[in-house]
Amino acid sequence: MKLLRRHWGKCLAITIGIAVALPFVVSFWAAGEIASPPRRQLQDYHREYLSAPEKHGMTIRSTTAPDGTPYLTCLPDPSGHLGKRGTTIRSELSALGYHLPQAGTTDGTLVLCHGRKGRKEDYFSIAERFCAVGFRCVIPDFPAHGDHPGDIATYGVHEGAIPAMVLRASAQKYGFSPEPAGLMGMSMGGSIAMHATGEPGAPWKALVVVSSFDAFRSALDAETTAHAGIFFGSFCANATEHIYQRRSGLSF
Repeated sequence: MKLLRRHWGKCLAITIGIAVALPFVVSFWAAGEIASPPRRQLQDYHREYLSAPEKHGMTIRSTTAPDGTPYLTCLPDPSGHLGKRGTTIRSELSALGYHLPQAGTTDGTLVLCHGRKGRKEDYFSIAERFCAVGFRCVIPDFPAHGDHPGDIATYGVHEGAIPAMVLRASAQKYGFSPEPAGLMGMSMGGSIAMHATGEPGAPWKALVVVSSFDAFRSALDAETTAHAGIFFGSFCANATEHIYQRRSGLSF
């Protein structure tokens, strides 16, 4: 009986210790996942686009901006050749009564902003459709994603200047007018796009945001819950926020 009580006491102490420590461990882990999510590697379909962009009606140019941001510039194939997606989107828009520019020509530029855990190459299939209807697309990697040298994601707070910067860099390098220009972003990219519209001298004439958020704290709470579960997520949110702020230098 004494042996049982002794072991029961140790088990209870260990259980209490784990219960106390676990929220802090979960908070550190969640903050790390939010600040520096696992980087998505190039996929086979990315390589297929890169190796034969002409099959998709595009020319793809890979460049690095002066601040180290890698970006792609996707242009309509000057021959007017279209890929499968381009042919479909032109047919659908024409059926709706839209007057489209001649295939292979360019009327404006769109900067496409990828989401969390994404990378610039994820937007190839979207860029193919935009190129088919007269847009060139500039697609950067954002910090802590893809090939960007930065290791902390701030979901638009510090990335808001990147879209206009890569637009100017691409326009200067490839000799086109940076205007008219629009923005499209999904999830984290939508938040970055919204921040970009508030930058001084922002050139944007259009903004498309898909499945994004307007307040970072609500997004942080959702991400913490997604990583830690409903019970621990709600319990750990404040600690996760504090740890993330220390890592990122942000102040909410």
